[in-house]
Amino acid sequence: MFKLSVIVVVAAILGFAEAKTCTDITIPVSINARNGDFKIPPLSDGIAVTKFVQDFLRSGQNYSASTLSGFTTVTCQYNIAATVCVPDKSAYNNGSGSWQFLTHGIGYDRAYWDLPFNNHNYSYVDVAVDQYGYSTLAIDRLGVGESSKADPTSVIQAPAELSAMVEVTKQLRAGTLPGVKIPTPNKIVHVGHSFGSILSYELASAHPALTDGLILQGFSTDGSSLPQTIAGFNIQSASTNQPYRFGAPSASAFLGSLSSQYQKAFQNLGSFYTSGSNHDTGKIYAQNLPAGYLTWANLGANQFAFLAPPYYDPAMGEYAERTKEPFTTGELLTLGAQPPSAPDFTGPVLVLTGNEDEIFCGGDCSRTASDGAPNLLVQARALFPRCSAFEAYVQPRCGHAVNVHFNASGAYGVMNGFLRRRGF
Repeated sequence: MFKLSVIVVVAAILGFAEAKTCTDITIPVSINARNGDFKIPPLSDGIAVTKFVQDFLRSGQNYSASTLSGFTTVTCQYNIAATVCVPDKSAYNNGSGSWQFLTHGIGYDRAYWDLPFNNHNYSYVDVAVDQYGYSTLAIDRLGVGESSKADPTSVIQAPAELSAMVEVTKQLRAGTLPGVKIPTPNKIVHVGHSFGSILSYELASAHPALTDGLILQGFSTDGSSLPQTIAGFNIQSASTNQPYRFGAPSASAFLGSLSSQYQKAFQNLGSFYTSGSNHDTGKIYAQNLPAGYLTWANLGANQFAFLAPPYYDPAMGEYAERTKEPFTTGELLTLGAQPPSAPDFTGPVLVLTGNEDEIFCGGDCSRTASDGAPNLLVQARALFPRCSAFEAYVQPRCGHAVNVHFNASGAYGVMNGFLRRRGF
């Protein structure tokens, strides 16, 4: 009896409870989106890509507005790749049956929430599921990762991605996700990062009944630093930047055009990209992406926009660069088309952004805002006139990509603690 009691106590101390269960699924969605019809020149080569960025950032003009000829309704069926994670039964009861719908930002896929780097020590999902008892659904946004690809200018825009999110949310709320048996959620909180936060905000504005709460990570209403961020990207075609991940399936013609001394080096580089994409993430990436799928130039550009040295492991920065995901011309052109507010959303809202966030704060989220607010994040309160609660938290020692920094665990505690205090 004594021996059994000791075993039970030790097991409790060491956390030998059943761990979370995760399942990769594919979710068919039928989207119906009012996309912009943009008349831009084809991005046929690197010169055209750079010219697009120059035009997009040209002072004194709105390139999105000047190239918009009208709107078109996009109706099509696509597949959204996702991962469902549920806790063991006792932890699920502690989480009150609440779900977190996780949407990544530009440059990442759904692995942002469960980074395999360093034995998953940076995993947000581990904290949300195993420590707080929430279930999670993390998606690859339409056009990213293992989700369906489509035309990067006419289809992969914010409205189409929002439509896909809405359809997935409806299936989650009904408990009818394919390929996995789940109980009907009691509540759903949409948790976003960066562009994923923008889409989550847009969902709350257009479909307030579909979400019970919002956590917007890497977000503010200050977009004044976005042009310098995009300029700092030194944008390139993704298929040119990482040809063995995003280029044509065969590079034999390219290799044949090189002198022999370079061929072996490029073959080794190809195996680096291939092993990096498959070994580090367990995923096989789509190949032969058109030129409208874009990315930043290198690790330095990645650091400028997303990272805050010395608050991250340099090896993590290299991992993030090696596994980066492209964005599209359509996303850039619709990035600023956000609703003025979410007037009918009545749930709680947390805005959490790293203090050194370059994109949404110009590197200093703690500075006093122009309207006298104590920091830049507080200004987002005006977007939610009927929310039940609003909190803004500046996460110290973090850049824009909060989850890849040493202090990510602190942010995870703030995010999930907010939900627990609000009854989730």
